[in-house]
Amino acid sequence: MVNWDSLFHTGCCDPFPPIKRKEPPMFQLGKKIEAFAAKAPVAVLVRTVLQRDLNPERMDRLFHSSAELQYERKLLFSTVMLLMIDVILKSAKNINRVYQLHRENVPVTIKAVYDKINHLETGISRELVVDSFHNLSPIVDKLNGKHAPLLPGFRLLILDGNHFASTQRRLIGLRNTTAGPLPGLALALYDQEYGMVRDVIPCEDGHAQERSLLGPIVEQIRPKDCLVADRNFCVLAFLAGIMARGGSFVIRHHGQLKCWSGVASPKLVGKTETGEVYEQSIIVNQDTSGTVLKRCRITMKLKQKTRDGDKEIHILTNLTRKEATAIKVSEIYRKRWRIEGMF
Repeated sequence: MVNWDSLFHTGCCDPFPPIKRKEPPMFQLGKKIEAFAAKAPVAVLVRTVLQRDLNPERMDRLFHSSAELQYERKLLFSTVMLLMIDVILKSAKNINRVYQLHRENVPVTIKAVYDKINHLETGISRELVVDSFHNLSPIVDKLNGKHAPLLPGFRLLILDGNHFASTQRRLIGLRNTTAGPLPGLALALYDQEYGMVRDVIPCEDGHAQERSLLGPIVEQIRPKDCLVADRNFCVLAFLAGIMARGGSFVIRHHGQLKCWSGVASPKLVGKTETGEVYEQSIIVNQDTSGTVLKRCRITMKLKQKTRDGDKEIHILTNLTRKEATAIKVSEIYRKRWRIEGMF
């Protein structure tokens, strides 16, 4: 039997020291969640979990611990966040509408609210995601809610990136151009068993390459981790970095990674519902000194082409055959799309 009181009201996952609030708490989690909570007990549970994670005092402590340049005067970070919740849950169309609805609880002008949002540091956004994972994952453990592992014995992490779309709401000087400026991109690290994003690497430069953000990802790899990713992340230094930290990978082979050669011809090892699976032992030249690393290259010959028109998919992995068969590796890669819903 779960002790709900200890689950949601203890501070066991709260790493931030208390601070004195400058203003009384405003609306809690928006009218939409309030309406759900009044009608269904499951919604009450959802509201409790979210209120525990997005507690205003907790969010203000997070801001103070992670902000480098930004500061607070009259407008607290928690107030901005609670304004955004109504927009995210579609209780209001935009920030201005929410501001008008809760004008008595916001001690600054609408311009000050927009300035606060526009100058929010990316490090704060990242810390919010990381902290939410550490705050909520114990609840998943308590409820025995983890997904069955796709690769028993390993912590399976799925990496993906997303370039945010350009919009028509652009600077006046750019409105007559045909190319919309990209507002930014982010890498997300999804934990397969918890079903949550455990880290996000945001970048304000929308034209930056995803590969340039891989440093913080490598730093988190530990022994018995297996990272799954698409071909954009098939970078030799990245693969070597994962192995140096005792980790494993299942990454689609990018055509630009040409410094490899086959030890033997591809061998048919089985079939799946999507096609045939071949396995091939290869070696990869790690650097100019001639050092080589043994790899396994798995080829999936598909019955139907992918949306990009590919008939074959090639996957690189350093998992041994005892740890995962070629069929298993192909199944793991096929399920990496789950992270796309997080965006």
